[in-house]
Amino acid sequence: MLKEEEVRERLVNRRVLIIEDDESLSKRLVNEFKRYRAEVLVKYYVDSGLEELKKNGSNYQLIVVDVMLPQTKEEFQQIQRCRKEVDECVKILMQEDEAPPDDDEFGKRLEKAREQRKSLLNKIASLIRKLGGIEMVKDWLNWLTKNQDDEDEKIERPPILYLTAVGNEDAIDEGKKAAEDKDVEWLVKPVTGLRLLHAAGELIK
Repeated sequence: MLKEEEVRERLVNRRVLIIEDDESLSKRLVNEFKRYRAEVLVKYYVDSGLEELKKNGSNYQLIVVDVMLPQTKEEFQQIQRCRKEVDECVKILMQEDEAPPDDDEFGKRLEKAREQRKSLLNKIASLIRKLGGIEMVKDWLNWLTKNQDDEDEKIERPPILYLTAVGNEDAIDEGKKAAEDKDVEWLVKPVTGLRLLHAAGELIK
């Protein structure tokens, strides 16, 4: 494992693109990288991420990609609204232990919050493409191949750091294929800052 000073040396002034639809997580990732003086840009969904990759992909030294992403701005905005409503439901559910057992009115509020939370989570899941980030990388690499001047020219791209959920083996296999088994690292969410920065340092040469 790299030493702390080695990680800092590799990250300082390096450009990092993060494509992650969870705003709270993306802010935390940005703060971690900025702590090591990296330059960071965030995109939140496939369409905007792919657009940035086509325009400036080769100018980044690292790309951090969430495996599960919404496709469009509209889907991203819907997800953000749903997540805020889920947070409100959770606030109600956290009061369950404080309520008197014979408070029927509060019991109804709890049941409604449970049902609403379940419905919202299902809606969020329906708006997210399970392999959206991986498919985006595939599309970008295909685009690079079609737009290179020389067919025999080696395609250079930054290393990719994927973020995924526990046990998502299908995604990991697909991601390795999409990235041509080259310069790929995986982190399981929730991501710890130390693990993130060391993985980034290992990938950035």
